[in-house]
Amino acid sequence: MKKGKKLLALLVGVLMLATLAIGLAACGGGKEGTADVFWYDFADGFLSTVRAELDLRLGNMDVINHDAAGDAAEQKKQIDTVISRGTDILIVNVVNTSDTAGHQLIANAAKTAKIPLVFFNREIAQSVVDSYDDCVFVGTIAPEGGMKQGVMIGTYLLDPDNIVSGSSKFANESDEIMYTILRGEEGNNEAFFRSLYSVLVAQAMLEQAGTSWTLVNSTELADKTEIASTDTGKFTALTEADLTITLDEGTATEFVRVFTEEEAEDVLSHYIYGNWSQAEANRLFGLAVNSTNVDDKDVLGIIIANNDDQALGAIAHLKTLNYNRGGTNASPFIPVFGVDATDNAVKAIRNKEMVGSILQSHVAMATALAQLAYNIAGGLELKAHISVMYQFDEYDDFGVYVSPMIRIPYGIITK
Repeated sequence: MKKGKKLLALLVGVLMLATLAIGLAACGGGKEGTADVFWYDFADGFLSTVRAELDLRLGNMDVINHDAAGDAAEQKKQIDTVISRGTDILIVNVVNTSDTAGHQLIANAAKTAKIPLVFFNREIAQSVVDSYDDCVFVGTIAPEGGMKQGVMIGTYLLDPDNIVSGSSKFANESDEIMYTILRGEEGNNEAFFRSLYSVLVAQAMLEQAGTSWTLVNSTELADKTEIASTDTGKFTALTEADLTITLDEGTATEFVRVFTEEEAEDVLSHYIYGNWSQAEANRLFGLAVNSTNVDDKDVLGIIIANNDDQALGAIAHLKTLNYNRGGTNASPFIPVFGVDATDNAVKAIRNKEMVGSILQSHVAMATALAQLAYNIAGGLELKAHISVMYQFDEYDDFGVYVSPMIRIPYGIITK
């Protein structure tokens, strides 16, 4: 498949979608169909931005939002009720990412009712999506977020401003940079791979640069919160290819580092389990970090958060210890790295309270969901037009998107 053919297909899709949207807006009178959107938790910071953007973009449809508040059983009841009542499209952000059987029940129910179904954000097995022709998934490629975060961490640590007489400002006397991970939901692909690759990629970059620095998991902090576990099923499924990090591939400076299972287990087995929540991350980080160990480089050098809410929870506690106060304040600083690039995180970055975040575009996600909904509202097939900003797993010979898995790329935000 040539890139030109793909680009032409995508541009045609954009123009046809624009025509559809104009037609819907010009209809006048009532709304053009109903979209029921199911959210795992309204309290989630990133998803709140997606919800606001999606409500805006679906202005020509009746949008009914449902909050499961983290309760999978409640979400199943909500979906069953809506299917019984009837709707034009189901857009579902599942509560329990590891419940493949539960996801299949949702797909089966939608298929029986002949209602198009879109899963989004929280990863669904492709076997579930493939089981129903009018079903797609919109989300990211799980490992990419961790890899991007690893690049951000490695780049920051190798910045000359953070090196004094050849040593890292954040390392102890043994050249160890102690990190703690603020971990998202156990069983969640994004949380698993963000944790793993943020560390492996950063470590590979430190070695490629010729430093003697080693990233070391601060088990002491994790143990203070009584969390010392791992996603054993996911860990045992890792292959040598999964543990191979290649930097500058295909260039004269190509660097390949193959990590061992033991090294991966060291990353994955200890963390502070904030479970995506700012409040819970703040509480647990407060149990682990206090005025006596916050400046001890044998305990804490950097903080790696699976999402921005947890990063902000940690920063809020650091401020009570007179750290990371930002602005022109001369308070000491512990590097904090997040994911999602929420508005509050970007403010913290610009105020120098936080190093950076990985952009998971709420605009791109909401746009994709809206495009799919408007396809249905316009009497088209679910996958008739979907375009721009996305990575696709599969095209046919005419450059038309045919995969049910729509992938949104990440970016790095440090200012």
